[in-house]
Amino acid sequence: MRDPRKNPVPGDVLIRFGTTREVTTLTRNDRGTVTHVVFRHPTTDTPAKEATISSWRAWAKTDAMVVKEGTA
Repeated sequence: MRDPRKNPVPGDVLIRFGTTREVTTLTRNDRGTVTHVVFRHPTTDTPAKEATISSWRAWAKTDAMVVKEGTA
């Protein structure tokens, strides 16, 4: 089973300390490895932000709750 905290896909929604992040797209390198995650807040008009996969995993690692899983 895929863990959205470690292997996000578009459509995943996670929440931690009242901050909600919805994955919109992933950036991959030439070999197909995920390098960046583009996310936004699902209910506001704030612009999307981009984070490295390592910072995404660090943010979600300890206590982020998965609200919704996207389709792989």
